Amino acid sequence: MSTVRAQEQKDLIYKRGQAGITKASVTITFDNSDKEHAPPLYKEPHKISVTRQISIGNTTAKYLVNGHRATKEQIASLFQSVQLNINNPNFLIMQGKITKMLNMKPTEILNLIEEAAGTKGYESQKEKSARLMAKKNKKLQLTEMLLREEVQPKLELLKEQVKVVVEFNNAVTQLEKLEKAYAAHVYKNLLEQQAEGTEEYNAREAALQETIDNISNLKKEITNLQTDLEEMKRQKADNAANSHKFKTMEESETKITNEITRLTTARDLKIRTQKEETEKRKSTLYSKAN
Repeated sequence: MSTVRAQEQKDLIYKRGQAGITKASVTITFDNSDKEHAPPLYKEPHKISVTRQISIGNTTAKYLVNGHRATKEQIASLFQSVQLNINNPNFLIMQGKITKMLNMKPTEILNLIEEAAGTKGYESQKEKSARLMAKKNKKLQLTEMLLREEVQPKLELLKEQVKVVVEFNNAVTQLEKLEKAYAAHVYKNLLEQQAEGTEEYNAREAALQETIDNISNLKKEITNLQTDLEEMKRQKADNAANSHKFKTMEESETKITNEITRLTTARDLKIRTQKEETEKRKSTLYSKAN
């Protein structure tokens, strides 16, 4: 094939581009009416046109199939699908090579037939695919190792952490419910204690008021007795000459003095009781408030 190929791409352009023409293209059209032998990806069109374009200053050729952009590998695959391998060194058999081919060994003839039939191209594709698969398998094994040694342990750790978080959230929710129930229970007990404290406070308030009233009455009685005692002392002084009457008045004075002492003692007891009741009331109010 090297004998029919141009040495440089610009050799294919008219006067190597010196005449102002900087591009060249060639198109080959195939009859594709025989659908049974049509290329696998081109069953519908009745014709298949393959175009190659080159230009000065651009080392990469442009390929088109039926007007659509294609790669060089796609063009080669298209030809190979119909047993045309343009990369086959025996794609064209030049004059003078027939005798050489007739003297080939059976293995060489088999290779020649395989190349002419296009199966060699599939072998190269098979080898390329095998290398690609081996490379992908190596990456897959590496990925599986990473998954097994790094990702999986981290995933298990994350699952455990998620489990802990879920359990913590459930515990927090349960705690909030218990706190609400406890607060309601405490509030109910406080209401009951408040009611009991109010009742006890009212009772103590009534007892205190009664004590205050008793103290007031005792004070009045003491005042009256002291008045009577002063009167008796005055009468005693006036009637000192009359001993019998004096003795009677002295006895009355003693009784009144004793009564005053008794009432004074009773008054002091009532005052002390009043103070104790006041302290108890304050203590009751303080404990209920807390």
